[in-house]
Amino acid sequence: MKRLLVAVAMLAGFAAVVFAQDNSNERWFVKGYLEGGLHPPHNEVEMNLRRPDLPETNGFGDNFGRYVLRGEIFAGYRLENKVVKSVFVLVKPYFVFGRTVPQLDYTWSARLIGYAENYGIGVELPRGWKVYAETHRWSLRDQKAVPGDGPFGLNSGLYVRKEFNLHF
Repeated sequence: MKRLLVAVAMLAGFAAVVFAQDNSNERWFVKGYLEGGLHPPHNEVEMNLRRPDLPETNGFGDNFGRYVLRGEIFAGYRLENKVVKSVFVLVKPYFVFGRTVPQLDYTWSARLIGYAENYGIGVELPRGWKVYAETHRWSLRDQKAVPGDGPFGLNSGLYVRKEFNLHF
């Protein structure tokens, strides 16, 4: 179910980018970005996963990523308020693909290693400020892997963001 929600959020974000119009008077909005990346050999994404049952890889396993698909999608409602400009929910899809064992085997495999379940809620304030709460947890294809970030791989935080545009 979670995978379906992440896929729907990514498709909605992609559709919003492709079919974007300038509707500055509309109250409901979807905005964000999606991007893909390639990490060359000897520069793989280290997901901080451990496999204690694999002594030949020194306990690290083969969960080093070659390809990344990620994004950030905000969906919300604009308010006519001087203190709070909008309220929003956010989804940050993050998929990692690959299969590499450092110093032993460098492949171009596109095997899904895992994806991050990042989502949150927040408010947009005047002058480019945003305040939001976000939760993060890795869902892994390799069920024997042990995430190294927090109990059950779950962590949450409260974030403050300042957005800006510089013109020269």
